[in-house]
Amino acid sequence: MDHRNDHRLEERDFVDLQHEHDVRYWSQRLRASPVELREAVHIIGATPDRVRDFISRERVLQGR
Repeated sequence: MDHRNDHRLEERDFVDLQHEHDVRYWSQRLRASPVELREAVHIIGATPDRVRDFISRERVLQGR
């Protein structure tokens, strides 16, 4: 069994901003710009569901 992918899947449990390919992945997955993504993680933490909710709320507040 190949365990290299197991580690990669575990990393998807949180929004990782250390590598550009991860920023692209999460930006696409959460439908957010890299700037929105970084701001959300800085403010709310790296839990994907919380980041998604934060970005959605911010867009509503900004009328987008």
